Amino acid sequence: PMSDGLMQRFLPVVMRKPRKGIKSDPSAAIAGWSGLVTMPAKNKVPFKVTLSQEAEAEFDRFRDFTFHLKANRSAGPHFTSFLMKLDGVWGNLALIMHTVWTESIGADGTLSEAHAKLATRLIKDFVLPHAFLFYRIMVEDTRNEDRAIAACIHKVLDGGSSSIKVRELQH
Repeated sequence: PMSDGLMQRFLPVVMRKPRKGIKSDPSAAIAGWSGLVTMPAKNKVPFKVTLSQEAEAEFDRFRDFTFHLKANRSAGPHFTSFLMKLDGVWGNLALIMHTVWTESIGADGTLSEAHAKLATRLIKDFVLPHAFLFYRIMVEDTRNEDRAIAACIHKVLDGGSSSIKVRELQH
């Protein structure tokens, strides 16, 4: 079976093994991130954010970077498909960075070079290493990808919940 690209739309995070004796409650961090990510969608007033010249240059550099990664294709078709979605992910993350630090939702604004560089750094230093490891470990072939997607969907639907906790997804 061919992949439909659903899995490549997720930003996977590979967690390290838990250590005994360390307890943490990620609910505040999850709630904060969820609020940031959904803030633009909840805004009822249309707004426009444009890239500054420096931010546009940063995006061009990022596109060149991803172009070379995609052209290589040495990491397999699923990871390459994931790479194809990164330009859009960059835009989403840059917008989130912009709204976090300028609080300009609802007002027109210019996305700065600093926010553009933060999006690039987040993808290069965090998203890509985790995604590469995820695709190497979990999605060696389409059957594993199909099982991973099915397990995630099954868990959400079976629990009667519209969300899934990170630890549940790990299991």
